[in-house]
Amino acid sequence: MASVLVTLQQEIAARLAADPFFSGGSTPGVVLYEQSKDLATQVARTQAEIGWGVLVLTPDASTSLQNIPGTFFDNISVTVLCFTDAYNYPDAPRALESAEYALNLLTWWIPSTTGQPLAPAKPTLVPAQPDNPNAEAWEVHFTSSGGTQSVPPAVGTVTITNSGGRISMSCSTAGAAIFYTVNGKYPAPRVGTLYTGSFATPASGTRIRAYAWLAGYSQPAESTLTIP
Repeated sequence: MASVLVTLQQEIAARLAADPFFSGGSTPGVVLYEQSKDLATQVARTQAEIGWGVLVLTPDASTSLQNIPGTFFDNISVTVLCFTDAYNYPDAPRALESAEYALNLLTWWIPSTTGQPLAPAKPTLVPAQPDNPNAEAWEVHFTSSGGTQSVPPAVGTVTITNSGGRISMSCSTAGAAIFYTVNGKYPAPRVGTLYTGSFATPASGTRIRAYAWLAGYSQPAESTLTIP
């Protein structure tokens, strides 16, 4: 599975690059995202060769959701850095203009990677200090959430049948092991009895508890049967 944050950067960059503001004109801007350790060189080369561009970053992400399987963040910071070498390329859009356009284009847009919208963060537009003394830069800050949830398949519930003085059990999931108890305890593997075939119906009032187990699968709801 591809990184959620890298894929999110790519999707935001693609949306910006597809817009006529960034792709049109006599000198289209360059839209970069955090795919290299040497981002400063990429930005510097873009300023020198094109004059202006955008860099998409996800500087941090966090989660407080402990029980969700998979990669899921409930707080993703997104930064769109707009830069312009206004001195050598006076016809290029100014950095603040690019930042405002990116803000309008991305606000409440929903990337398919996360399935959650980009919302303006506070502060939203922030001036940045570029390395190039002839350049200007502005950051647009967003926040979002989402990710990829990986939910394991569930084992089928156990069917308990009382017929002809015998108790039979079955599970629709191939390879699943069935554990049961007749003493009221929870049918965990170390406590319950492994079901290997039908057995005599216990005394009236006995409560049979059972569930199926299979490695890599989530546990189903417990099945019970009280003997009349």
